[in-house]
Amino acid sequence: MVMIWVDPNIHSTEKNYHESITKLKRITELIYIFTKSDQCVHFLDTTNEENVALIVSNTLGEQLVPIVFDKLKLKSIYIFNQEKQIQVNWANKWEGKMKGTFYDIQDIFEAIKPNSG
Repeated sequence: MVMIWVDPNIHSTEKNYHESITKLKRITELIYIFTKSDQCVHFLDTTNEENVALIVSNTLGEQLVPIVFDKLKLKSIYIFNQEKQIQVNWANKWEGKMKGTFYDIQDIFEAIKPNSG
């Protein structure tokens, strides 16, 4: 499985970022980090990988998910919403690939594990 993480607020100098990547690499070695939606779309359009999972921030997800949802290579989508007070109602209409909205990155890792095979 290949993991794509799209978040405009990912800062590679933050300690939490490095810890999260380390934990994610325990699940899958192939991780691509993007800060812009178009980078993710380009990757999905050009990769030869057949099993891709996406972690996307709530801030980008509402625009990105409709664009990438029908791409055959994309098997699962996890919404990372660090701001609990913000509702993610838009995600409710995307069934099947949508695995949920998560407020803690650790919860996403736990959800990915069963699907990483």
